[in-house]
Amino acid sequence: MVTYSVIAAAILFRTVLVALGISDRVWLGEFVFGLTAPVTDVLASFPGATRMVFSRLTLLDVTLLAAVVLFPLGVIATGDRDRR
Repeated sequence: MVTYSVIAAAILFRTVLVALGISDRVWLGEFVFGLTAPVTDVLASFPGATRMVFSRLTLLDVTLLAAVVLFPLGVIATGDRDRR
């Protein structure tokens, strides 16, 4: 659970930085974008990943946000099956 919290916080913080237009030239942006770079570099290779969806948010950013929301929902939906 701690791992998910750290990853989700990094993704949410990245989304806030992108929405505010803070680039990687600022030390905080460089740190956060560097943390999320391994995942975003892979996702950026898919077609349409850099398309703007809302304001400055791209499809890549929205996909990461969706993963933050959908992962715990999947855990809740599939968990506790042996108790029934």
